[in-house]
Amino acid sequence: MTHRISQADLIDTLPDILDRVHDDGERFVVERDGAVMAVIQAASHSLAPTLHQLPALLTGVSWPDPEFFDDLATIHTEMNVPDEPPAWPS
Repeated sequence: MTHRISQADLIDTLPDILDRVHDDGERFVVERDGAVMAVIQAASHSLAPTLHQLPALLTGVSWPDPEFFDDLATIHTEMNVPDEPPAWPS
């Protein structure tokens, strides 16, 4: 569950908020003068996958068909044609 709290409330109740995030998986959006300043949530929800987790995440992902790579090669060739250099005044 996500809660919106003010910066002042965060300062007053930080230990309780951290317990709620850790123990109950709650999420807090911290605001100051109506603007979002931070989001506090459990680290397991915010960290990107590690290299160790990557193979499991990629299991079952299909590769593009061979024409995809031909298209990429064509795009690469067309995009890497240099423009005419600007004329330099002498």
